Amino acid sequence: MLPTLRVILAADVATDEIEEKVSYVFHEAGLMTGEFGAAQTDQAKADSIRPWLEDESTRVAAFAKKEIRSLENMAASERRRAKEEIALRKLNDGEPLSNDDE
Repeated sequence: MLPTLRVILAADVATDEIEEKVSYVFHEAGLMTGEFGAAQTDQAKADSIRPWLEDESTRVAAFAKKEIRSLENMAASERRRAKEEIALRKLNDGEPLSNDDE
């Protein structure tokens, strides 16, 4: 799927509207499992388009820069959320918190 999305973005006829649709398709793909699944999926997506930062198409490179920044922010937020949920569950169950939970 990534090669097809890159070709669409690099096309001379690509517009902001097309870029938005490519972004939507890119974000909808992926499988999330476990408490950190969303964070892992977001980070994997960011990593998958990192080579695009060096693309000869300025639209592709700009897209990659924007999406990587967004995905890495979302991954960090999801990791914090998951850690908070784990800590809250442990507190509610009377379990001690480890350093990773705080």
